[in-house]
Amino acid sequence: MKKTIALLLTLMMVFTCAAALAEENAAPQTAYYQFRNLTGDSIAVLTLTDNKTGEVLDLLDGELLGDDLIIYLTLNAEENETKEDLEHRYTLTFSNGDEEKVYKFETLSFENVLIDLLAADAMTGATPIKFNTKMYQVGNYKIINKTDKVIESVAVTENADPSTTTIIATLIEPGTSCVADYAIDPESEAHHALTIQFNFADGTEYSFATLSIEEASMTLTPDTITGATPFTFGSIDAE
Repeated sequence: MKKTIALLLTLMMVFTCAAALAEENAAPQTAYYQFRNLTGDSIAVLTLTDNKTGEVLDLLDGELLGDDLIIYLTLNAEENETKEDLEHRYTLTFSNGDEEKVYKFETLSFENVLIDLLAADAMTGATPIKFNTKMYQVGNYKIINKTDKVIESVAVTENADPSTTTIIATLIEPGTSCVADYAIDPESEAHHALTIQFNFADGTEYSFATLSIEEASMTLTPDTITGATPFTFGSIDAE
């Protein structure tokens, strides 16, 4: 993972246009956005507005997005929304907090994309953003502690760059769980890309050296932590 990426958020928002027409159990459509701050300054305002309904999603919720950091958004739309409904559907707005320097892109579509938020001198005409088809690869992991010990921290090391280790979770009590994320560069190998290490409050440590970028749960029990693999894999919605 690039050292400049220190913020990883997963947000979910369902824009409810035409919800009354959707089947009760219809599966939503999903788009994945990645917004990278290349403005050279911290961003204080980052919103996505549904051009059809007027609903506004605040991506920062009072926080700042530092320079060269990335925020990840998972956005859902109803199954019955057509391609035409979702074309140029959203307005993206960002600012460093200066009311005289507010930038908008008013024709953002429902899609999977990495979007660079640009500095004023890097903008092409009136377009304040740049689209990138190659996105960061994001793994989502649910860590379930079914041992009788506190997991003090969970650390991840990218095998291609073992000099950098990132703490992705802390203080997971027995009988509880947490969801953690980790991102690697678009060009990196995702298969067996990571080493994950579980550090317990009693000083014991257990690791797994061939974790891939994927979506999965990891359940740790008194039996699994003493084995070659300190957890059992499962679906991300496992309990």
